[in-house]
Amino acid sequence: MAHTFDSVLANDLIKVLHRNDSRGVFVIQVGEICTQIEITLSRYMDCDRTTFWLTHAIKSPIQSFASRARYLEADYPASALFYAVSNFTDWYRDAVEQGHQPSDDWLEDY
Repeated sequence: MAHTFDSVLANDLIKVLHRNDSRGVFVIQVGEICTQIEITLSRYMDCDRTTFWLTHAIKSPIQSFASRARYLEADYPASALFYAVSNFTDWYRDAVEQGHQPSDDWLEDY
């Protein structure tokens, strides 16, 4: 099944504070972390690829270094948003499952 903006943002750990689908701008919070994360999508003009930029990186207690997103581009916009969101939610979920208390300190400015 292909991702849509709505399906990506329906993640139980995501709170959407602002979204502008046309501009590819999404402001979210993850779980109990209060820091606002902005995700900006952009299309290449010479191919069908979408890239994304993040205002923050996540470094939970189970990580040895901050995750600065594995995939910086994808085939289509909703897929790029999925990669960006998953970068935060996967680490967050794993850390909480291992007994760590969420903290704003888990996010670092880019």
